[in-house]
Amino acid sequence: MRLDIDCVRDVMLELEGFPIGSFHVSSFKESIEKYGYDAVVYTLTKLIEADFINAGGDRTMDGLFHIGSIVDLTFQGHQFLEAIREKSVWLKTKSILSRIGASGFSLVSQVATSILTDAASTYLKNLS
Repeated sequence: MRLDIDCVRDVMLELEGFPIGSFHVSSFKESIEKYGYDAVVYTLTKLIEADFINAGGDRTMDGLFHIGSIVDLTFQGHQFLEAIREKSVWLKTKSILSRIGASGFSLVSQVATSILTDAASTYLKNLS
């Protein structure tokens, strides 16, 4: 299955909006409606593997990952989400990534952070 980076962002934004508690995959109603149940499960699995979310789960005998309770974003997950939160930064990041043909988590974060750093530098220059 292919990891949809838009689904990653939407799932993380949706999880961030949940109250404190423990949730199941079915709680991601907006993301499931937009991407489908299987894509959301796959995305959550990859977010667990990347240590971006705190969640319980294990591999079943057939190799599938069963997600139990989903609690919240990890600190690393929050850092990643902050880099890609702003819609204009997200669109620029995706545009750059589509030109180079890659979209791994670390590259997405690097490109988004670079865009944010450039924006902050421009803002600070204009203050002078």
